[in-house]
Amino acid sequence: MVSSVKADADMAGATISGSFVFSGRVFGTQRGYALNLDHVTIGGDLLLNECFVNGEILLRGAKIGRDLVLRGCLLTEGNHYVINADQTEVGGDIAIRVFARGKIGLRGSSVGRDLVCTGRLSNPRSSALEADARPGPGKHVFAWKPSGRRAGQFRNG
Repeated sequence: MVSSVKADADMAGATISGSFVFSGRVFGTQRGYALNLDHVTIGGDLLLNECFVNGEILLRGAKIGRDLVLRGCLLTEGNHYVINADQTEVGGDIAIRVFARGKIGLRGSSVGRDLVCTGRLSNPRSSALEADARPGPGKHVFAWKPSGRRAGQFRNG
């Protein structure tokens, strides 16, 4: 379990056999991203619980064995995305319950079970959600409270 990161973190390409948990952490950025987990392999869960993230969370091409959960987080954009999880494979649930200002990208991603997105999204420049995720046989719940130009685009691919 990791819980002591105070600034931006670059763990692109890492392999983590268990779960990766951040709780109550603050991530800032000088590089355009706050947390770079591009192409990581995580055997268990990836959990961000009640974190403040000022910058992008990069998860492009990541493989997560169980659940991807962002709960109670406040996300503000770095350059464009608050979360870029395009082409991510999640074996269990994706549960995104956040307050976000910026775009969430789930294009080309797959989820093994439930896809649940709740909270408040806003992006004054563009859509706040872009997804054509391949969800599993579970439920698919979108209960965003949008505030911005467009709430988002979703295709069940």
